[in-house]
Amino acid sequence: LNTLRSIKGTTSTHLALHEAYDLFTNRDGDSGAREGVPKLAIVLTDGHSQRSPRNLAQRLKSEGVEILAVSMTPRPYVDERELLGITEDASKVFTPSNVQVLMRPD
Repeated sequence: LNTLRSIKGTTSTHLALHEAYDLFTNRDGDSGAREGVPKLAIVLTDGHSQRSPRNLAQRLKSEGVEILAVSMTPRPYVDERELLGITEDASKVFTPSNVQVLMRPD
């Protein structure tokens, strides 16, 4: 995560979730998804989307996809409400202050 650079411009998390939805729900076998294997989407964002990603996140979750939201922006600049709206679970929201939890083996 430390090597990722921010790209300037607008944030379109809803478009990324739309792409993820298409990949996870592709039934023709080209997605690489295997039956019985958990589906996980990790969303890296600044939490300031141009359009709300909540509806697409709900569609993904209805397909059995677990979503983690990782803020690439430190507090107080990140909109943590948006990240929580994506995951609907505070334990699946990571900010620079707690992102090291992702790095620790359990």
